[in-house]
Amino acid sequence: MFLHRLWQNSKWFILLYFANTAMLTLYFYLYGTLEETWYPFVLSSFLLLIALVIQAVKLWHFEQNLARAKAGTMVKNAHIAIQALQEVHQQYRNELNRQSLQTEEQLAIISQWIHNLKVSVNVIQLASESNHTQAKEDILKESEKMAHNLEQCLQMLRLADFAQDYVAKQTTIKTILEAVLRDNKTLFIYEGIFPNVSLTEEIIYTDEKWCKFLITQLLTNAVKYSTNGQTILIYNEGKQLYIKDTGLGIPMEDLPRIFDPFFTGQNGRLYRNSSGVGLFLAKQIADQLHHQLTITSENGTTAMLSFENER
Repeated sequence: MFLHRLWQNSKWFILLYFANTAMLTLYFYLYGTLEETWYPFVLSSFLLLIALVIQAVKLWHFEQNLARAKAGTMVKNAHIAIQALQEVHQQYRNELNRQSLQTEEQLAIISQWIHNLKVSVNVIQLASESNHTQAKEDILKESEKMAHNLEQCLQMLRLADFAQDYVAKQTTIKTILEAVLRDNKTLFIYEGIFPNVSLTEEIIYTDEKWCKFLITQLLTNAVKYSTNGQTILIYNEGKQLYIKDTGLGIPMEDLPRIFDPFFTGQNGRLYRNSSGVGLFLAKQIADQLHHQLTITSENGTTAMLSFENER
């Protein structure tokens, strides 16, 4: 880092040196002998070395004073103190801008969830007024959607204080998946989707609550883009968990953006209940847990969650 800053401070001087040395060497080569071309090169290199040493010493003293200024130590040079204050101010502005963008993003996501809840309430109201035999099933489906949306909203708000809500311990992939499948069995029943599960007692290190929510997001997405009668494969290879569906799949041009908030891509035009929030949240949680999440799409969609990077 120090050499990089020295280069930034001295690069024009060094470039000028090379240009000047090249002209002097060319002059001696044209109007003198070949042996004489070494004299300007050696002399210029010696002078450059002295100049760089002086510049490096000055830069080193400057950075030492700057470090003392940041630490609150009194410095004689007011310029150093002013620069330190400017750097601290810039860091504060950057952090303020980051938090502002995060707040705007959260408000936008919450607005989307409120919209989804409103749609579910309208559907439930219409179904309750209907005498159709399908009405009860529609109400149950919308109730499940409402519960899912509320859970997403709560988890996103908790992400802001993730460190305080993080309790990691040893568990197994099979233990977590059995709990997730048990909690979401009605989702598979209503949609007519069949999970094909093959798991081993692979020991991992994670926060069970956050990991369950993360896997639920991946399962929900797999079910959403599958059709009645299809199967979702759920298996692990060592510490890598795979959730593979044979549904609609994701277009190749959409894959780079699937973890962006609100991005629904081409599939979002076919499924109006797509919010573009599920995979965004899944990726945020995976990063916080230090697990690797990747999505590929070939004859359906495959989500791979790796527990290799344990804390």
